[in-house]
Amino acid sequence: MRIGGTPRRGRRSAMHSAVAAMTIAVAAATTLSGCATTVLTGVAVGPGESAQTDPSEPGPDPGALVRAVLNGGGFPTGYQTTVLDEQEAVLAAEDLSAIPRAGRVNPVRCQAGAFPAEAVDFAMASGTEPDSRQILALEAERGGPSVDETIETVQDCGEVTVVESGVATRLLRSSPDTAQVGGYQAVTYTQQVVDEDGTVLRAMTIARARRGDVTVTVTGMDQQGGRIDTGTVTGLLGEALTAEP
Repeated sequence: MRIGGTPRRGRRSAMHSAVAAMTIAVAAATTLSGCATTVLTGVAVGPGESAQTDPSEPGPDPGALVRAVLNGGGFPTGYQTTVLDEQEAVLAAEDLSAIPRAGRVNPVRCQAGAFPAEAVDFAMASGTEPDSRQILALEAERGGPSVDETIETVQDCGEVTVVESGVATRLLRSSPDTAQVGGYQAVTYTQQVVDEDGTVLRAMTIARARRGDVTVTVTGMDQQGGRIDTGTVTGLLGEALTAEP
């Protein structure tokens, strides 16, 4: 899976190789999701309102949760799906965030954390729609950012410039929205990666909620900058929030 529309070098090339490996693994996987995603919508809630579970309570095991969603047919019908291994998951998550740890970021406060999550605390499954090549990625991370922390980050880092290996891109984020998904408070927003000429290299729609102390994130991505259906993204999030590992 090629994430960007601009040639990259060095570590970024390795990252693209890892994410490309994710697509190859998806294409080669024998597991295909078996049912259509249900679009979950709900009553809007404001930042700071209570989620369904205490965020200090232990949530499900991230790996078990991701596998339960995949094996239970939580991805939309037709998506070719797989669970990523540890290295692929870490690199793919960094690429999906669009803020690489090795890049120079402005504003500096928007720099990504120095270290990825521990393997035992993080898992990812991905699916690719064969015709459009749009990608859905499901991440589960114990101790990941809360909904309120995500809202603060998106609002504070709505426009970010990233320079890596001499290549400059801009990350543009929409204002975050909140709603109930699967009985949990969730935040959704969109982001685009554009080059210096303003050409959209890729577009993403992100939905995130907290299930106990486990942050569940779904990212839908179009590598040509096309529109991602928000209902598809929140639908998969709802599946993950209600799945029984």
